[in-house]
Amino acid sequence: MTIGIALQIRISQPLKRFLYSWLSCIFLFVVAGPISMLYACILFIMECFTSIRKGILYIILPLSIVLLGQGCLWAGWYGNWKHILLADGYFTWRLQAGSAIYLPWGATIITFILGGIYKKFPASKKRAIYSLFIIQSLVIGTFFCMNLPQHINKDNEVFKELNYWARHEHWDQIIERCNQIPMTNLLHQNYLNLAFAEKEILNEKIHNYPNMGIQSLLFTGGRTPYLSAMLSDIYYSMGHIAFSRRYAFEANESAGNYSPKLLKRLVQTSLIYGENKLALKYIGILEKTLFYKKWAKKQRYMLEKGTEDSNLSNKRKCLFPDNRFSGSKGLDKDLEEIIKSNPNHQATAQYLEAIRLFIGNIIP
Repeated sequence: MTIGIALQIRISQPLKRFLYSWLSCIFLFVVAGPISMLYACILFIMECFTSIRKGILYIILPLSIVLLGQGCLWAGWYGNWKHILLADGYFTWRLQAGSAIYLPWGATIITFILGGIYKKFPASKKRAIYSLFIIQSLVIGTFFCMNLPQHINKDNEVFKELNYWARHEHWDQIIERCNQIPMTNLLHQNYLNLAFAEKEILNEKIHNYPNMGIQSLLFTGGRTPYLSAMLSDIYYSMGHIAFSRRYAFEANESAGNYSPKLLKRLVQTSLIYGENKLALKYIGILEKTLFYKKWAKKQRYMLEKGTEDSNLSNKRKCLFPDNRFSGSKGLDKDLEEIIKSNPNHQATAQYLEAIRLFIGNIIP
């Protein structure tokens, strides 16, 4: 769209400029969808500020987009007008976008309107120009002050920080960070207990920190991509590979199938199950990323050479040959089977003892 505008303002002849504008609107609608309506409105605004008499003709541009949209509705290519003409067309249909997605379009239109007004002021009238600048600054400042609080939440920031340390398996940093804050948040408790389990000191430390029952070990109070990703980490630590893969897949799908962290987990669980072709599919995606490319190439190299990380070998031993649905007899029963399959996986024993502590089923 930006390139289209840049080219349009360089055409001096009115007829050629109009023909270019109309054809470029149609082209943009075909290749990019709803942004063509914003593009048409911007060209209409620009031409009206240049010449009202000639600019009125450009109302044909948004009308043409509306007619094309009506044709798409008749053909069944779109479900409603919002997805044809507005930013909703670029948002996942499974979720509710909210009004926030209209802000960039609204800001763009306002910018061109203010630019047109600015152009109308003679350069000698500096007071008017300064006033326009002050108005813009006040609008931006007011919007920023009104909306900033809803985007900053201390608990969310701590959760993101703990998530980051867990992603890189820096368990000491998680423990250190949790020592600096009141441990009244279940999600923070989940990450702290995960760090303790990985360091094999969960049952030693669990009495020294606030805990709110079994939810402090495994929070199941909601389903968002972030919570599912956390559960995938916890189940992976337990050695419960089936659940870890399930929640990683669920979180990745909910996040739009683009999370490198979750794709990494899907690579790991696929390799553990011996599903090398599936692992290579995810590795191919990660090789196109910036920060996970090196890790993905290493996994491909090891797979081609027939070698693997020792951690994956240890996790594979956690797979228990029991012909039942995971969790159907209770998580504690699954962990017991994992311990039978891999007695050396200490994190599983740590979690099992902690679960028994909270459910009142302590075995001496």
